[in-house]
Amino acid sequence: MAANLAELGALVRQGGDLLGVRCNSNASGFSVCDHEGRYVAPHLLLPLLLEYLLVSCRFTGRVGRTVTTSHALDIIARRHGLEVVETPSGFQYLGEVITRGEVPLTPIQQVRLTTALASPPERLAGVSVRHVSTLDGLKLYLSDGNWFMVKLSTVEAVVRFYAESENRDTTETLLDEGQDVFLGSAGRR
Repeated sequence: MAANLAELGALVRQGGDLLGVRCNSNASGFSVCDHEGRYVAPHLLLPLLLEYLLVSCRFTGRVGRTVTTSHALDIIARRHGLEVVETPSGFQYLGEVITRGEVPLTPIQQVRLTTALASPPERLAGVSVRHVSTLDGLKLYLSDGNWFMVKLSTVEAVVRFYAESENRDTTETLLDEGQDVFLGSAGRR
């Protein structure tokens, strides 16, 4: 693992950063290095991150972890009176728990996801929404024949946006405004 972090460690040291984080190709795992480029086991970092989120960011709800993740998370969760949800290994399983609202996201993500699923917008890019499909994600069929879709990946920690229209400018506008609706302006490409 440490050999895979050599390039990241060099970048962190060169940039004077506090830490570096690297995800594998499908975001099902990650590695961390400290300010000197040394490997830090995620099982040591996750409990610190959880404590920070609970104390400094005032997260509430349940704590999710995979079966292979350190039980130090359980100790911290119990100390804060929170339930732990254990899933099989793989983000697709933890992701299902997150999208059902069982594990807290950031407050902004939680509000936006809840709004999107429970109350999709009636207009997007100035055009009324004719139909909403939740067959696979959330797809908005617009009255002008264009469409926009937001889809949570089942295997990666990402949200994908899709749009289709008759021209590139309109597609770009749909993507930009859709991302603003679902992620806020900070989520823009």
